[in-house]
Amino acid sequence: MTRQKPRSLPFHKVLKKLLDYQQLPALKRGAPYRGTVTHEFEVDEDVLKALAFQDNTTVIPRTEILLRFFSATDWSSNMRDFNPLNHNITLNGRIIKHTQWQGNFDPNRQISLPIDLTSFVKTSTTKNKIEISWKQTRQAYNFAIFLCEKVAWKNVYIKTVSKRNRYRAANDTEEEIRWHWTKKDGVQITSLRASLLCPISLKHMKRPVKGLGCAHLQCFDLKNFLMMNDKRPTLKCPICAKSIFLKEIMIDTYFAKILTDTKSSLPRVNDVEIAEDGSYTPVYEKPQARSKKKMREDDFDEDVIFIM
Repeated sequence: MTRQKPRSLPFHKVLKKLLDYQQLPALKRGAPYRGTVTHEFEVDEDVLKALAFQDNTTVIPRTEILLRFFSATDWSSNMRDFNPLNHNITLNGRIIKHTQWQGNFDPNRQISLPIDLTSFVKTSTTKNKIEISWKQTRQAYNFAIFLCEKVAWKNVYIKTVSKRNRYRAANDTEEEIRWHWTKKDGVQITSLRASLLCPISLKHMKRPVKGLGCAHLQCFDLKNFLMMNDKRPTLKCPICAKSIFLKEIMIDTYFAKILTDTKSSLPRVNDVEIAEDGSYTPVYEKPQARSKKKMREDDFDEDVIFIM
């Protein structure tokens, strides 16, 4: 099982593996339909001291101990979480109530969630005993326990905008624009329009980003995207729904310049018409009546130095 590597969680940094991969076997003929396994794992004393003073679960960064399940047939270096059906977890004699999935009732679209064991770990001793029972099927599972550091979305934001390799050159976007203008299947487009509004907040973007594998020109705002996904184990593009990794999110300098150039325009520019050579024409919308209600601004300062 040494070749296996779990998919990285966007807001967690793995510090150590507390329990190496163990298996929940598949159902065998004549065996009871419900299986049970028991294992022990140890937590270092320095970690226990940190957990003892970590009463507030809202304080971030914080230390967390996560249980993650995977399919036993997934030998990739990017294993996705895959929780067993109808499972129960007991840690040190305490039943853990948790949310097993995120999403709708369609099993093919549900996202399995890591299980936070932090508040159930004993701080008086290094040894912990975990018991897992589950409904056995033809599917076998692997699981492991990880010591992680939970980081805030603001830290991820600052780290992203401070790295030079996270900025996409304007020339690359202009090349993509020419590709969109190219005739495909005998069809030639007559116009190409992009919105300067984030599809998440419907407000003007400040840091326009998109995934490396996304084929669309449209961007979304980095801050809104991170805030929306703060508690999710995986990331998906809000435009094309493709799975993306945090390291694949790129800040688009072409659209960032358009946003800067049109920021002081009155009325504000919501869309731009893009020509084949990369030039653009602002599309002015009719101004809407502004609300007299004063909006509360976020205390987070986004004025981070723009690195080209």
